[in-house]
Amino acid sequence: RPLTNPKMLQTSAFVDKDLKGFGFIQRNRAFPTFQDLDARFDRRPTAWVEPQGGWGDGFVELIEIPVVEEIHDNIVAYWKPAKTLDPGTGHKFAYRVTWGDNIPAVWSGAWVTQTRVGAGRGANTVQFVVDFAGPSLGDLAELPTADLAVSTGATSNLVVQRLPEAQGLRVRFELNTTGTDLIELRLGLRVAEQLISESWLYRWTRA
Repeated sequence: RPLTNPKMLQTSAFVDKDLKGFGFIQRNRAFPTFQDLDARFDRRPTAWVEPQGGWGDGFVELIEIPVVEEIHDNIVAYWKPAKTLDPGTGHKFAYRVTWGDNIPAVWSGAWVTQTRVGAGRGANTVQFVVDFAGPSLGDLAELPTADLAVSTGATSNLVVQRLPEAQGLRVRFELNTTGTDLIELRLGLRVAEQLISESWLYRWTRA
């Protein structure tokens, strides 16, 4: 899920059982995107947490805090067990943290490389452009299907295109936000009903 600097505090929960890993992934490493010689955001490492042993039911909680200046770290994520940790008893959680350019896992599917959001062509519409790349897109004879779901609102003009410059695919669509202030979106690529990409998640807010 692309992270944002929201105008209002945002909290999200990603439910899982015995999760395999979670963390923050730095995918854009092009210096022209950031143009910052001091902080060098293009060199920031990916941080990936891998639980050792089963952690059971729970969820990863993501906090996105509004900030005015880039010097403030405003993104937090942590695991929260579904069952309350009672005082006076022991609790053991083993994990491994990896810092590097990518997550420490082999993934044969496609992943999201870019997310762009802008004004749509009509009133109360938002345009989304999501780019995918990865091994699963290299030998496709036909374009995959874009599996798009929204919690509310309506989508239109859904298009899947080849992206030769990045050896990937681009998905474009418009979201009508009339009458709502928050919409959760989910997008993936499918071939013959099989998911061949990671799931792109996005929270749109009017504020």
